[in-house]
Formats: sequence, C-alpha cells, structure tokens
Amino acid sequence: MRNRNSMVRHYAHHDESDDDDKDGGIYGIETAVLLPYHHTAEMPPSPSKTRRNPRYGQSGSGPSCCRPNSTIGHLYSRVTDILARFWYTDPALSPLHGPLRFVFYFAMLTILLTKPDGSGSMAFTAGSCKRALRRLVHYDNFGFDMKFEAGLFGHGLRYLDWDPRDIFNCGYMQSCVRWGIALSAIGLGGMLPRIIAAVTWWLMFGIKMISFGPSPGHEQYLAGVAFVAFCFAENNFVDEYSVDSYLWRFWTRLRGVPPTSTNTALQRRWDGSSPSPGRAARKIVLFQACCVMFFAGVHKFASYAFTWLDGGTILASLHDGNNARIPLLRDFCREHSWFFLPPMAIVSVIGELLSMMGVFSPSYRHYIVGSWIIFHTGIMILMHPNFAMNMVTYIVLVDWRGLFGGTALAKYLPFLSDESGATNSIRRKRCPGRKLRPCRLGAVVYTVLAITLFVTSLLRIDYWPFSSYALYNWHPSDP
Repeated sequence: MRNRNSMVRHYAHHDESDDDDKDGGIYGIETAVLLPYHHTAEMPPSPSKTRRNPRYGQSGSGPSCCRPNSTIGHLYSRVTDILARFWYTDPALSPLHGPLRFVFYFAMLTILLTKPDGSGSMAFTAGSCKRALRRLVHYDNFGFDMKFEAGLFGHGLRYLDWDPRDIFNCGYMQSCVRWGIALSAIGLGGMLPRIIAAVTWWLMFGIKMISFGPSPGHEQYLAGVAFVAFCFAENNFVDEYSVDSYLWRFWTRLRGVPPTSTNTALQRRWDGSSPSPGRAARKIVLFQACCVMFFAGVHKFASYAFTWLDGGTILASLHDGNNARIPLLRDFCREHSWFFLPPMAIVSVIGELLSMMGVFSPSYRHYIVGSWIIFHTGIMILMHPNFAMNMVTYIVLVDWRGLFGGTALAKYLPFLSDESGATNSIRRKRCPGRKLRPCRLGAVVYTVLAITLFVTSLLRIDYWPFSSYALYNWHPSDP
C-alpha cells in the first residue's frame, strides 16, 4: 500500500509540475491507470526503473507478437508531428481573433449588399440564382456541354422529372448567406452561423457555376474556401472580442462563478506556443491563394513561353476594356504600350511564379500578398474584372501583429500588442511534440486537402466544387 501511494504521488506531482501536460489534458491519465492495482500484490515498475528491451526498442518484456510495431508507429508520429507543426504553429498566422474575424466577414457582407460591378456578388442574389435555375430547366440550350457537372445535374433532374426551382429557394438562401455572415462577424451563435454561411455560399456558387458554363466563379472561389476553413477555427467562446464571449461572462457572473476560474482554460488556447486550429484554417486559405496565383503564371508560361511577355494580351484587353474605371489611365497605357505593357507582363508572371514562396516563407509573405493586391487593383482600374472578394480574403493571410505590433498603432489597437507577444514566444520556443498529438489527424486531413487543391489547379479542373481558371491565359497570336 505504501508503494502504491508513493507511486500515485509521484505521478500526480509529475502532472502538476508540467504546464504543458495540464494544457493538453491527456497526460493525467497515468494516475487513473494505477488505481486498478489497489488490491494487487505487485505494483507496476517505476518509469525510471523500467528496463528497455534492446531488441524491440520497447519497455518491459513479453512476446514480440503482443507488441505494436514501434518502427511504423514512431515514423507515423514523426511525420504527423511535422505536418501538425506546419499547419497549426505557423508563427506569422495568429488564431482567428475577433477583430480579424469581424473585418473579414463584415467586408464580405458589404460586398454582397453593395454589389460592386464585376465582383461576382450578383451570384448570391435571389434574382441571379433564379435565372441560373431557369437555365437548368432548358439544359439543351446551354451550349456548354463540356461541363461535366452541368450535364450530370441537368440530365439527372430531367430523368427524375424535377424542377430545380422547386428544390432550391433562392430567397431563403440569400437570406441565410447574409445573416450567417453578419452573425459570424460579431461572433454570435457559435459555429452555426459560419456553417450556414459556408453551406449556402457554396450552394449558390455551385448553381451559378453549373448553369453559366466554364469559369464563371474565379472571383468567388477563394472566399468560399475561407468560409469553409473558418468553420474549423476557434469557437467564439475563446475569443474575448465576440458577443458569445460577453454573454458567457455575463452568465457566469449571474451564477456567481468568479471570471478568473472560467477564463483560465479558455485563455490557454491563445498561448503562443500552442497549436491553434485558427492558424491551420488560415494556412489552408493561404495555400489555396498561392496555388491560384502560381498556376496562373505556370499555365501562361507553359502555353506561350516568352511570347506572353510581350504585353500583347494586356494591350488587347485594354482595347476591349470599355468598362475601365479610370478611362484616362487606360488610354495613356494604350498610347505608350511599348513602354509600359512588356514590363507589366514580365512582373506579373514573375510574381505569379513566386507565389508558392508565401506558403513556406513568412518573411516574404507580406510582399507576395501585396503584389497580388497591386495586380488585382490594376486589373480593376484598367479592365472590367473586380477581384474585391479575393482582396478581402487576403486580409486573413497577413501577419498584422508582426507589421504593427511594435508601432504606435498598437497603443490604440491593443490586440496587436497582445498578439505580438504570442508571435515572439513561438519563435523563441518550438512547440513540443506532446501538444501536437491532438492535431495529428487534422494535419493529415489538411495535407490531403492541400494535395487535392494542388492537383486540381495543376490539371485546371474547373468543375464544381473546384474552380481552376487561369485568367488572361491567351494571346492575340492565337488563330
């Protein structure tokens, strides 16, 4: 009995002395494992006195057929830890905290309500949705039989004798996507508004993409990926800037529970040295954005090599750009095309080919995302396409705490200085492997999804739910 009590005290002391073990919540099980030995005559050996079998590399003795394969298990642990560290502990990506979440969702809601010309926001209105469903009824008149999902969906509904207008309520979906985004912006309702916004967004996006032929959704695709990814980020209850968090603290006060005892466990998830699901969600959005830009340059260069760099495609687009937002600047570029357009073409392709550096290099990520914004702004000013949704999505890819954490702006925006400390703690201390164990499965899922997105972009698969279309991947020299 004395040996048993000393053993239990030894493990209990071990758990209390390790903050990481308390944070993970999975290492206090040793004490519970020892409880069944209360009535046994023989106690389990102490960890410090356990002999290691040199043949099998495992503790204790026994037949080899009863032990797991330590080599495969060790290899799996090492690989999954590397993947988890890549996805969940990016030092330049913070958890999806309140100010960042509010700016992203509120900006998206503003675009949907104001409907800027050329932004693709009309796809999420009831009128555009109804017109798209009307086209599904008359599928033979599409002229886009190359679209696999359009043929499958249209002929499938015809075979079942279903009218898509009776299946999808466009007015209801429009309200769901707008209200879901609005509630997600203020952090009210938990994860349910984010899920509703993501599901209805992809339904309306799919209806437009299926009904209107190839490449109608390259303005909305990246934002849709962000909506889905943020359904797996931090809950509102661990975010002090959300309405749910305020309501939770108010409820605990009514129950007479001290606020410190309820917030301790929640604040651990914001520890800078701990993995965060919000970092992983932002990382997969970053990966998709880099794939879109990278393969846009790859396909241009693969199709036309150095011919595309003469600026002929940009010149032809300027001649067709009757909807330019600054006509004087468009005319000036056309008149001096020999001077401006070739450098613009060269810089744009080089910037696109270097986009994948943003995934692996936090130091150059700001410059890469900034070049994307300049690229999209130039297209919006001189030509018709408006990538406002993409530029709003780029907000979640920037390390705002790293840019402004040490400036005077942090005095007026406290969350910048608070997160700056979290960033420094990650760079000083590598995340221990035991904290990565709950993230291993998620890391594998994110890796499989990233490979899928990479392959679909490489093969230019433009079938819903994927959209891979290299804009301006043509040249006037084509017959």
